[in-house]
Amino acid sequence: EWNPKKRAKEIIAKLDISGDKKLSKQEFVNGCRNDPVIYGLLVSR
Repeated sequence: EWNPKKRAKEIIAKLDISGDKKLSKQEFVNGCRNDPVIYGLLVSR
């Protein structure tokens, strides 16, 4: 079953380098650049 809240928490945990359970702008940008799935969702082709 696909659970959006659970998926969002998983993504934040993956991108949250500082471990404070918050995403800074820099963590978000770096995470999006380094994750091919997220990058593909954000970049129009």
